[in-house]
Amino acid sequence: MTQKLLSIALMLSLARAEVLSNGIIGEPKVECGPNSMTVSFDMVEAFEGHIYVKDQYKQKQCKSIPTLSKEASLTVNYDTCQVKKARLVNGIEISSTIVISFHPMFQLKSDRTFNVECFYAHLKNNVENEVQLTISDEGREVLRGKADENILKNAKEADGGKDVLPQCKYEVLSSRFGAPVRLTSIGQSVYHRWSCEYSGTEHFCATVHSCYVHDSNDVSVQLLDENGCAVDKYLLNNLEYTSDMVGGREADVFKFADEPIIYFQCAVRLTLSKNGTCIRSSDTCPSPMRGKRDVTLNEEASVKSQQISVLDVNDSHMNVYEDSAQLVCVTTDWFTVLLFVFFTCTVFVAVLLCLFLVCKGIFRSRNSSFKTVL
Repeated sequence: MTQKLLSIALMLSLARAEVLSNGIIGEPKVECGPNSMTVSFDMVEAFEGHIYVKDQYKQKQCKSIPTLSKEASLTVNYDTCQVKKARLVNGIEISSTIVISFHPMFQLKSDRTFNVECFYAHLKNNVENEVQLTISDEGREVLRGKADENILKNAKEADGGKDVLPQCKYEVLSSRFGAPVRLTSIGQSVYHRWSCEYSGTEHFCATVHSCYVHDSNDVSVQLLDENGCAVDKYLLNNLEYTSDMVGGREADVFKFADEPIIYFQCAVRLTLSKNGTCIRSSDTCPSPMRGKRDVTLNEEASVKSQQISVLDVNDSHMNVYEDSAQLVCVTTDWFTVLLFVFFTCTVFVAVLLCLFLVCKGIFRSRNSSFKTVL
C-alpha cells in the first residue's frame, strides 16, 4: 500500500512538473527609487512562485508572495537584504541578485537569476531612467537602471554636457609604463597606478585613500587608511603622485592563502586645488609600520583594479641568496671529471717526487765513489 501511495505521489509530481510552463514575457522592468529598487515581471501565466534576493529567502522583507496574477514584482530596500553599495567617481552603484522561482516550494531549471544594478549618476538637472538587459560572463542576466542624485554642489558642469567629475581608473601594471597585469606570481614586481582625466575648466586634485585588497570570497585587508597613508609597508608603501591627478607605487605581488584571485579597491577623494597647488591628507604620512588593519569599508568614491590571478612560488625557479656563503652545486659528471684531474695531478706529482729522490740517490753514490778514488 505504501509503495502504491509513493507511486501515485510521484506520478502527480511529474504531472505537476509538466504543466509548469510559466515564463517571463519581454524584458523585466527596473525602477530605481531614492531608497529602494523595484523589479517587475510580466508572466505568461498566473504567477504562483516567489521573487527573492539570493541567500535571503527566509527574510520576509526580501521576497514577494504569490500574486496569482500575470504580474509580479519585488521591492528591495537599500538598508536590508545585504544589498551591495559601491561609490564610484561618477556616481553610486547599488546592486542585488534577484531570483525568480516559478514553483511555490521548489527550485526548478526554469527559474531565472538576475543581477539588478541601480546607478545614481552625479548629474545636474538631468534625470535618466534607462534599463538595459545583457548577459554577463557568469550567464546571469544583468538589469541596469539609472537615476539622478544631486550630491555635487561645488563643481561646475563643463560646456557641452560633459562630465561633472573627472573619470578615474585604477590599474595594476607590469611596470610604470607597462601593460595591465592579469596573471602573475608571488614576489613579482608590479606598479599600482591611479589616474583621472577631466576635460572641464576646474582644477581638481586626486587623493587615493581607503584601499583594500579582496579575494574571491570578499575577504578584505586594508592597505591605505582614510588619509591615504600606508598601513603595511611590506604590502604597499606610501604613494607617489606624479601630477595632480596621477599617482602610483611599485610593490611586490602577494596573495591570500589558497586564494589565486585578488583585486584591489580604493577610494579617490577629488578636491579643488588652492591657488594651483594640491594639498593632500597624505602629504604628512608617517613612515608606515606593519600593524593591525581595519577591514571596514569607507563609503566614498571608489575605483577597482582588474582581477589578478596570482600563482604560487615555484621552488624550481627560486633564486636563493646567501649573505655569508655561496652554495655551489656540482653534477655527478663534473664530479667525475674533477676527481680524474685530481688523481692525475697526484700521480704526476708522485712520479716527479720519485724521480727527484732517485736522481738524488745516484748523485750521492757518485760523489762517494769519487772521494774513495782520491
